[in-house]
Formats: sequence, C-alpha cells, structure tokens
Amino acid sequence: MPNDAKQKMVLSLQKPAAEHLLKRAHVDPPAVRAKQLEDFVTSSTRSFFNITGFSASFLDKDVEAWTEDEDYKSTGDSVRSMRVVNDIAERGVA
Repeated sequence: MPNDAKQKMVLSLQKPAAEHLLKRAHVDPPAVRAKQLEDFVTSSTRSFFNITGFSASFLDKDVEAWTEDEDYKSTGDSVRSMRVVNDIAERGVA
C-alpha cells in the first residue's frame, strides 16, 4: 500500500464515526466502488487496537518510518496470522 494512502488513513482517524450503528447495511454498489480505503476509516477504527490489545503508537509517527517500528512489525505479523470469518455465513450454518 502506498505511503500516501496510509497517510490519508491516519488523517481519517480524526473523522467522527457515525452516531448510530446500523444493524443491517444498505449498500449502493456504485457509491462503494467510488470510495477509497481511507473513506472507510473513522475515529472508531482506532478501537481495533483497543479490542485486540495491539499498540497503535506507530500511528503517531511518519508513515515512512513505520517499516522500522517494532510495534508496526509486531502488529502486522499478528494481523497477517488472523483467520478471516464470514460471520453471516457462520450464523447461517449455526
């Protein structure tokens, strides 16, 4: 991922999150295709680090220095080892 996209995502962490969470998302495919990754990042994205216990200290550094940061490396290794679960499909099977 290019550093400029990472920088935009860090800046997006300042955007306020939606006040009301939806139970079911209503998606407009053309609108989603027009968005960039940073458009899906808000202040609530930071809760990922709180929930997982990963350090977010690297977010306060310049994105070009992230690859040398031990917290960034450790978090990246942990995230890459996580299994992805399709929650909707899992509920259907249950």
